[in-house]
Amino acid sequence: MSDIYVRYYEPIYHPNNGVLIMLHGWSGDQDSMWIFTQQVPEGFIIMSPRGIFPATHGFSWVEKESQEEQKNFKNYLFSANVLAESLIPFIKKKYSKAKIHLMGFSQGAALAYVLLLKYPKLVKSISALSGFIPAGYEKEVCHHQYNDSHIYITHGSDDDIVGIEHARKSALFFYQLGAHVYYCEDETGHKLSAKCFRGFNEFYREVLDIG
Repeated sequence: MSDIYVRYYEPIYHPNNGVLIMLHGWSGDQDSMWIFTQQVPEGFIIMSPRGIFPATHGFSWVEKESQEEQKNFKNYLFSANVLAESLIPFIKKKYSKAKIHLMGFSQGAALAYVLLLKYPKLVKSISALSGFIPAGYEKEVCHHQYNDSHIYITHGSDDDIVGIEHARKSALFFYQLGAHVYYCEDETGHKLSAKCFRGFNEFYREVLDIG
């Protein structure tokens, strides 16, 4: 596997074959997303990779730090390809029946969208927290390949960093592609509300078919 720094947790018992890859936002690191594991059903193997590029503080999935560069689909392809061609094959080799689930916040959610659009057969579900689909995605869509995809979109209606219109647009876009879309909007800013946080457990239990 290529050099990727990953925080990793493997439970003693993991009957559902679920592997959750958590993708932090800009200036985060491998520890930033760990709080969200509180609402993930027991049995998940969890991997939290650190962004490939250094940021002013922490790490990033995009090499350039300007806001315009972070909005562009093509600038996520390097990180997406590293994960798809290195980390995910490593997981598949170690856990032959593994089903890949992605969870991303902000820039990490954008990367999760890119991975799903580029590699729909590799990803079972994504949770996109306060995220957006990067501009220029239209040519990357693999039509009719998202019927088995499950997407949980959460966003704050008062988000002044990534506007709520991005979440609404993303939900409609994937719904029209045939994906199973779960949407939670709440009155908060660029963060996850308590209501949407609790929704994680219900979402993953349904995706994993846990009674």
